[in-house]
Amino acid sequence: MSTTSCVSALLDLLLPPRCAGCGERLPLLPPRLAAGLEGGGLPGFCPPCSHSVLENEAPCLRCGHGEAAPLCLACARRAPPFAATVAPYIYGGQLRVALLRFKLANATHLARPLGGLMAPIIVAAAPGDLVVPVPLHRRRLLRRGFNPAALLARSALGAARATPHSDPLPTLRYDALARCSDTVSQAGLSRAERERNVAGAFTADPRRVAGRRVLLVDDVMTTGATAAACAHALAGAGARATVVAVLARRC
Repeated sequence: MSTTSCVSALLDLLLPPRCAGCGERLPLLPPRLAAGLEGGGLPGFCPPCSHSVLENEAPCLRCGHGEAAPLCLACARRAPPFAATVAPYIYGGQLRVALLRFKLANATHLARPLGGLMAPIIVAAAPGDLVVPVPLHRRRLLRRGFNPAALLARSALGAARATPHSDPLPTLRYDALARCSDTVSQAGLSRAERERNVAGAFTADPRRVAGRRVLLVDDVMTTGATAAACAHALAGAGARATVVAVLARRC
């Protein structure tokens, strides 16, 4: 057992893990064994909360919109600047509750179970890829104290390291992309307003991304406006392609 695994097991004994959704205490079982029990479900969630989390079935390959495979009408009419979107779950149920607690109630401990759900995306990435979290503007980062996307990306990569994999994992870079405009919140804005709000809001470092494929990590995708603005900046800096990886998709 690695040092990281030993420390993790010790922490679980001292501070028993709780469900990311309802907060109930979880059994101290290895994730694979717990998932195999009758009524078991997602790692980090109790069985009842797991059952409220819906998988994103047959999504559009470009924007991840549910039940729109292989391509939704919006992407067929106007292709987004990113190559693909991986969004394994629908934004709803206890996953929505967990994400809101994580982002708005400073429940940063939830980065571990939520990031763990994104580990398969990291394992499936190519060894030469860069994992780049969607950045916050420095003023917003100071107000909030943490960047949810960065914590998710770090936790996902950590969980991926503990998962059997044959190829080297991609590299996490916090300095490849920056937010140069402190825009207003996207909440409550229409699609067109969201696009205008974040247009030109990001800048990428050519020294980090030129010629590389970028796995752009965020928590939730709504219209894809933020991801598109990031992808434009990355392409302008010479990135070969951008693939968006989010935990959940609003559909």
